[in-house]
Amino acid sequence: NKHEMSKKEIDWMVQNTNTKIIQTLGRQGAIWYKPDGTQKIYKAAKRKVVSTIGAGDTFSGTLAYCIVNNMSLEKSIKQAVKNSSWSVGQLGAQKLPKK
Repeated sequence: NKHEMSKKEIDWMVQNTNTKIIQTLGRQGAIWYKPDGTQKIYKAAKRKVVSTIGAGDTFSGTLAYCIVNNMSLEKSIKQAVKNSSWSVGQLGAQKLPKK
């Protein structure tokens, strides 16, 4: 995708702007690039893929919802990966797990 950042661009952003970056990795989950230079990978649950439509929206929506509701960023990312993993196992992003 021409809009995705390269690893080099992500590293520059983290090092020069003190920014937290979360990158989705599709079926592999997501990675959090922390301002201190460390990274944390959140693995997606293995599911039979029925449809990927809405998986990215599910991730973003879940992440925003969790952050707004005062969950830690770590827990928010975990829940976003869980919900987006769940969403690909069905047609559309409906009936997601609550926890």
